Amino acid sequence: MKKRLILINSLIIVFALLFSLIYNIVLFSNMNKSNTRQELSNYLNIATQVYDSTNEDEVTHLFDDSNKKIRVTIIDLDGNVIADSFSEDISSNHLFREEIKNLGTFVERKSTSLGINMLYVAAKDDGHYIRVALEISSIDKYVWNYVLTDGLTTLVLLALSVGVLILMLRKYLEPLSKATKKLQLITDMENLDSANNSDSMESLVSSLDKASDMISFQMESLKEEKDKIFYIINHISQGLIIIDSQDNVDMINDYALKLLDLELEDILHKNYIYCFRNKEINENIELARKSKDILISEIVIGGFTYQVGINQFDDKIAILLTDITKQKNLDSMKREFFQNASHELKSPLTSIIGYQQMIKEGIVTDEQGIKDATAKTLIEANRMNDIIIEMLDLSKLESQIRYELEEVELSQVIEETLRGFENEILAKNIKVVKKLAPNVIMSHKDHVYTLIKNIIDNAIKYNKDGGTIVVTLKNYQLSVEDTGVGIEEKSLSRIFERFYRVDKAKSKTLGSTGLGLAIVKHICIMYKYEIKVTSKLGVGSKFTISFKNPLTN
Repeated sequence: MKKRLILINSLIIVFALLFSLIYNIVLFSNMNKSNTRQELSNYLNIATQVYDSTNEDEVTHLFDDSNKKIRVTIIDLDGNVIADSFSEDISSNHLFREEIKNLGTFVERKSTSLGINMLYVAAKDDGHYIRVALEISSIDKYVWNYVLTDGLTTLVLLALSVGVLILMLRKYLEPLSKATKKLQLITDMENLDSANNSDSMESLVSSLDKASDMISFQMESLKEEKDKIFYIINHISQGLIIIDSQDNVDMINDYALKLLDLELEDILHKNYIYCFRNKEINENIELARKSKDILISEIVIGGFTYQVGINQFDDKIAILLTDITKQKNLDSMKREFFQNASHELKSPLTSIIGYQQMIKEGIVTDEQGIKDATAKTLIEANRMNDIIIEMLDLSKLESQIRYELEEVELSQVIEETLRGFENEILAKNIKVVKKLAPNVIMSHKDHVYTLIKNIIDNAIKYNKDGGTIVVTLKNYQLSVEDTGVGIEEKSLSRIFERFYRVDKAKSKTLGSTGLGLAIVKHICIMYKYEIKVTSKLGVGSKFTISFKNPLTN
């Protein structure tokens, strides 16, 4: 690239200097010719003014002291030469010479008497022709002197120009050459040898094109990555807000906009105070400017609880809003569960301790009294045992353990369950109506037994003496309808809660743990069964469970 630039620029300089030289030569030649003719006219005027028809010798030698050889000729009107400063041969007639025929006109011709080229001009004065002439070679001498001088100057300028050009190109193209090689190395790592040896404008242009393509590709890739990041940010189930160093909202995702009921154009690049009306959060944002610790607070919006995490990075503040409502509710349910469990276990335990202390301290001494106290102790112990077993069952269901599924015939499970409750059914003289069709589902058999057992157990316990239970199984739908005490409308939404009992005193008498329906609910959730309850106080209740058809699910 450097050699080519030097060659091209050198040729441009040469042609420019040659053009300038030729132009100057032509210009100088024309100027010299014009000046010479003007000068010759001046000599002619002087000669005509000096000549008085008698002083031929004076006039012909008038310009002898001039540095130019001026020829002066005096001719009579017949064309005869009276006097000539250059030649003694004046015999030839000059009447028809061009300069005599065209007075005042400059004529270039070869002198007949001298045999040299001369420039002539003549004028008529006092009955004579006065002619002055100048040798052409003396004129050309000045021109060639100028050509020589100007040519040498041109050569010197050419040499200086090329030298300066080489130095400038070396100075300015060296960094460009290095940059080109770096571009080539970046854009074409496989052709390192050609990159190192390349020194042409084409390689620079090629490298710039490749670099441009690479930059365009990288920009497109960055845009795609940016779009991906924004897509992810806008689809996470957390609110994200970025605040800049001027306390203005730099970025806010869709979740946060929806949560805070804001429009993007109303909040973007505006002070964060328009986002929150919470003093603690605003104070934490200010504290985050001074501390690198993550500051945590909570805010309640629309009945939901959100954890607000505030952290500083660089000169910005990141705010993360996380919905912890479910966690809060779970924590509350756990606390309530343990409180209820403690209370439920404490009651039978207190009774057991009380009866045993009465026997130990001799308060009950007769044999029948001891037998009664022991029987009551056993009842309370069994009640405790039932509570603990059902608590463990519920805990297993909540742990989401994966179970092996198997084919279970629902009608068979119902029959076996009813046989297990024969004594209770007979004791209350309950009539059982069965409408069972064969239905096979895929499930864990123990879960199906537990589910149906708890539903039928409730229908027996809360039924009236001489009542009826209708068990219907058809199209993977099981319904158990009783004629018992029924459930109030306000209690229907809570019967699946742990330890909830509509009538606590009656439930305790019947030996209910308050966990049976909670277990039923968790089994239905695990297998995505649908359960519905309808009830009317004093008339009875109906539980309906819709199972999954193994052929379609």
